[in-house]
Amino acid sequence: MLSLPPPLIAFALPFLSPLLRRDIINAFIVLMENEELSADEVRQYARERLADYKIPRQIEFLPELPKSVLRKVLKRKLGDESAENSP
Repeated sequence: MLSLPPPLIAFALPFLSPLLRRDIINAFIVLMENEELSADEVRQYARERLADYKIPRQIEFLPELPKSVLRKVLKRKLGDESAENSP
């Protein structure tokens, strides 16, 4: 999980890229109401705090993270959405 300063919520999820044969990190970000953030700002923030291989390659902004009835993040659903959107 990539921690961003409040009031932002982020969730990072690795998935295996068949072309590169390695994990690629995706960041799923939920912005609080009336907040703005660009993918470049997220990458810059990550570069300052993480190793290169941990920096998200894809960044998606979502209105909310998919959660179960127990309020846990449904990682599988995020992974499925990522796989559908990847080339």
